[in-house]
Amino acid sequence: DLRFNVRQLFYEYVSLTARKKLLLYADSIYRLFESKSNKRFETGAANILEKTAAESRRQQITNQLNMLNKDLNVTIKQFNLLLQDTLSYVPQIEHPKIASPLLLMDTVSAVDGQPLIELARQQQEAARYRWRTERSRLLPDFMIGYNNQSLIGTQQTNGREVYYEGKDRFSYLSAGINIPLFFRAQSSRAAAAKLEWQSLTKQATYLRSQLQIERRNAVGQVIKFQESLHYYENKGLKNAAVIISTADQQFQSGEIDYLQWVILVDQAITIKNEHINMLSSYNHAVIQLQKLNNQ
Repeated sequence: DLRFNVRQLFYEYVSLTARKKLLLYADSIYRLFESKSNKRFETGAANILEKTAAESRRQQITNQLNMLNKDLNVTIKQFNLLLQDTLSYVPQIEHPKIASPLLLMDTVSAVDGQPLIELARQQQEAARYRWRTERSRLLPDFMIGYNNQSLIGTQQTNGREVYYEGKDRFSYLSAGINIPLFFRAQSSRAAAAKLEWQSLTKQATYLRSQLQIERRNAVGQVIKFQESLHYYENKGLKNAAVIISTADQQFQSGEIDYLQWVILVDQAITIKNEHINMLSSYNHAVIQLQKLNNQ
């Protein structure tokens, strides 16, 4: 659980940092757009719609940046709370994407190594031994004993006095059987112990099946986000770059106006933001699978 939570917060920080870079990029674009629109509005080259749209979009991004900075601070505090060190750490991002996990691992063997399964198995075994102990108390107890002792001194034996020394030994055997007289109370305890064992056995079986299903679902989630992320890495981000480059060229040549340029740039930023969201979903899916693989 600790490894899982540390990984979650680390890659949450990665995701927030990527969003911050994108928002700063968008903020620089829309500040320029707002400045240009104000000048065009003052000269009568732009209408109130263009001016208001530029101001609203820039203010919206500024608000998002303020909220994101607060989220980053909260994430760092939670991250250091888990580390429990006297120093404060900030995640250093080398690879924003977690390496592809081993998806072909046998589900049964992966689940059997889970601490929850081990705990359930131990509880089941402990209950079985408690039942066997309570059941054994219903059985009779057999006793056998051997005693050996010496009597030093004069003793009366068959009507006459006989002196015994230390070398004279007296031995005897004893045997017996203890039979319980009251069965009902002990039978109830044995029955209750058996029910507990059967209940824990079923719970362990259900938990094992549940974890197997969760792992299969986790593998499916990783594959799903991996395929979508593959699109953004190979096509989506390239398309976004082409949109921005083409929009700049057409704006400079006068083929499109400010509003059209903003719409196109906003579309490219949306693609970049969706890539960040997909990367975050992929990382979280991998972390969940690592937990279910006991890694």
